Amino acid sequence: MTQTFTFASDDHVFVAAAIAAADDYFFVAHDASLLENGNYATRLLRRKAGVWSQLAAWPWQSVGLAIASNAPLRVEVLGRDGEVGVLQGDAISAELLEPGTALGPMRDIGIVFGRVMAWGMQRHVFVRDAQGRWIRFDKGMAQELVSATLDIDALIGRSIKSGGGINGIVSQGDDRLLAFGMRGEIWRYLKDRWEPMDSPTNVMLKDAVNGPDGDIFVCGLRGTLLRGRDDQWQQLDYEGEPRLGFCSIDTFGGAIYVADGHSLRVLVGDQLKVIDFGVEEVVPCMQVTANAGEVMSVAGQEVWVSRDGTQWTCLVG
Repeated sequence: MTQTFTFASDDHVFVAAAIAAADDYFFVAHDASLLENGNYATRLLRRKAGVWSQLAAWPWQSVGLAIASNAPLRVEVLGRDGEVGVLQGDAISAELLEPGTALGPMRDIGIVFGRVMAWGMQRHVFVRDAQGRWIRFDKGMAQELVSATLDIDALIGRSIKSGGGINGIVSQGDDRLLAFGMRGEIWRYLKDRWEPMDSPTNVMLKDAVNGPDGDIFVCGLRGTLLRGRDDQWQQLDYEGEPRLGFCSIDTFGGAIYVADGHSLRVLVGDQLKVIDFGVEEVVPCMQVTANAGEVMSVAGQEVWVSRDGTQWTCLVG
């Protein structure tokens, strides 16, 4: 049941956000008081027309959310260990991507070709089929699935060491997908399986977006920006801080925006410029997302939104 409440930024640590419509935003956040003791509780929040409400809560660590449908409302929240929380209208439920299997850790969830997809380490990729079931979608790239008795923390080191993990997936055209992840790996899904593509980098790729000109733009660690499509990729040269670890990328108003955790930047020609939020201090940004004529910058306890990329409004604090 939706609970309208007085929002206090100190009580929440934002994980991810999505713009449903102008002045209508969804967030997943962790309970700040529990984080102090290393525990997690996820809250699904909404801010619509200036009013905050809590829509749902689950007792696990979340990594992302996807708005599967606006009318009727359906929001899906992905947990680090393969949990999925679902808000369908006013009904709240929880499920697992694959019960009995130690997955991931999972990285993100999104809408691709109209279907909800979830992805993460060990190159685990899942899609919700037309019957509402989660099925594996990793033919050609998946590593061997392991028993649920394995310590999930041990998988992190194991996956990094082997180089296997997916951080971002985007569609290209009407018939193919591209996935990006650890050690610069790039995968293309065409027909019925994933196949590896040559990559111009060996650093971790974190996020990707379809650019305004039809190319796909990818961001990663050590200031890495890639540009390309299908099986043709190249490093994007720019002027600016060269070794920033980019973690999120999106397009707005025909421009490429990238977040590095410490700030939000925009690519203007070959210049990567820090966004001026109209305050003296640099505003941190872990995620940048755009939709419905608005762009949003999100960090732990910071949310800013703009309709032109110049004038910014703080939604919390």
